[in-house]
Amino acid sequence: MENITYRPITKKLIKSESGIKDVYCTSFPGKERLPLWFLVSKSRRKDIEFLAFYDEDKFVGLTYLIRNNTKVYILYIAMDSSLRSKGYGTRVLNIIKSRYNDKTIFLSMEEVSEKYNDFAIRKSRLEFYIKNGFVKNNYVVKEIGQHFETMSFNGLTTKEDLIDTVSILAKPAPKFILKWVLKKYVQTENS
Repeated sequence: MENITYRPITKKLIKSESGIKDVYCTSFPGKERLPLWFLVSKSRRKDIEFLAFYDEDKFVGLTYLIRNNTKVYILYIAMDSSLRSKGYGTRVLNIIKSRYNDKTIFLSMEEVSEKYNDFAIRKSRLEFYIKNGFVKNNYVVKEIGQHFETMSFNGLTTKEDLIDTVSILAKPAPKFILKWVLKKYVQTENS
């Protein structure tokens, strides 16, 4: 695990590297997954990166990043399940933090509460991000009947930051329409 490298995920890479689709499909429930063709298509933009990470030639995980001038939103981060707890997630986050050391990096993760059957997994995920320097923000995303907590590194974010960043993914739709739709899904903990 000395030299973690990364490269853009393309349609061709997905076809040649079956691990990408497997990791994506097993790491996120179907209702949380955007189609791979859509992610690849949008990643051609200069402000979006869909990256595969490798330990030498071995695929270890992926990320999907959306950037603006001051923020980087991690839409997806996932490691091969057979390689979890081996330090790869931390190494990938460190690469992201190093590349974007002048930006606030943030993400959404499933709400951590004992009311969920998978509480232990959610709590472990939360502890992983805290260990890697992330802190909770003061808003929750309500989407598809689920609540997602937001966490950030190198500064806090607001719900407006989330709306502005995620709206990049939906371009070229007019920004005012995107903001209107997204505001229906993003609420503070107090609302």
